[in-house]
Amino acid sequence: MMNGFRLRRGVRRAMLTFFLAVVLLSLILPAPMAHALLDEQTRDDGPADATGASPTTQEMGIYITSLRDFDVADDSFGVDYWLWSVHPPETDPLGHVEFVNAKQVDIRLDRVAERGEGSWSRQKVRATVLHDWDLSNFPFDRQALQLDLRLADSGALAYRPDEAESGYGEDIAPDGWRVTDFEIQERAVEYATTFGDPDASGGSSQDHVIVTLQVERENATGFFKMIAGVYAAIGIGCLSFLMVPNQPTVFSGRITLLAASLFAIVVNLQVSDAVLGSLEEVALVHKIHILAMAYVFVAALLAIVSRSGYESGQKELAKRRDLIGLFVFGVSFVVFNIALIVAAAVAG
Repeated sequence: MMNGFRLRRGVRRAMLTFFLAVVLLSLILPAPMAHALLDEQTRDDGPADATGASPTTQEMGIYITSLRDFDVADDSFGVDYWLWSVHPPETDPLGHVEFVNAKQVDIRLDRVAERGEGSWSRQKVRATVLHDWDLSNFPFDRQALQLDLRLADSGALAYRPDEAESGYGEDIAPDGWRVTDFEIQERAVEYATTFGDPDASGGSSQDHVIVTLQVERENATGFFKMIAGVYAAIGIGCLSFLMVPNQPTVFSGRITLLAASLFAIVVNLQVSDAVLGSLEEVALVHKIHILAMAYVFVAALLAIVSRSGYESGQKELAKRRDLIGLFVFGVSFVVFNIALIVAAAVAG
């Protein structure tokens, strides 16, 4: 009897202990589960702002209506475009856009219209934008013209580029150019500073909308106009080989002709620099000018060699040297010139 009573009492204690353990677990487990569910929702919906609410999603698009005033010397180009945004009524994204790489901005036709539960804002922008012109491969250069729009208060706003409606109009490029590609994208730019925000630490980031318009030249007419003087000077250099330096006056005239050709090449190079602007790299135009200068110098050396042959009595040898020099001079210059132009066309 005593053993049975002890057994029943032990069973009751075990059941009571199990019941208390279940109650305690039911009180403890919901907290981490709630945190896990909250973390999962945050990952799905994106980062929350300072108040715990998810950022408001807004669309921003652009349509380019004109490209103009390609100014190499001033490192800029002109552009006209429509900028719009679809957003909640309480926000004003276009009113806080910074035109980062624009030298001058003129905003016109600023309009806002209600569309359902949101608002549709748009404005016409006429801007002069900075651009680092790379003319190393002129006239086969391809330029990536960019518009950099910084979005203020982007920590509380989520921007989405309107890729479907963004684009550019036909025949917007100036004469001699054509548009080959268009891209609009949202990009976060990291900064190693908080800009003095006392509530922040470490670095910071800001959202930008980057619009890229790829353009390239349609013809090389300007290039050939620019180097026509060089080709004329080389042609005169070729004619100098036909001047037989058997007399001092003829030799002097031959050297004078080559000096005039060299002077013409130097002047033509200075004019080209004024048109193309100051270049850090040696462009195709510069390479052709430098090649022509070297050839004129070689032609002057060959004139001296030819004169020495006539003075030493080797007239026939000197005459053959001039003819061979004329052939090699002309053909090699054409070959090197074509090689430089083809290399620039391939590199673009």
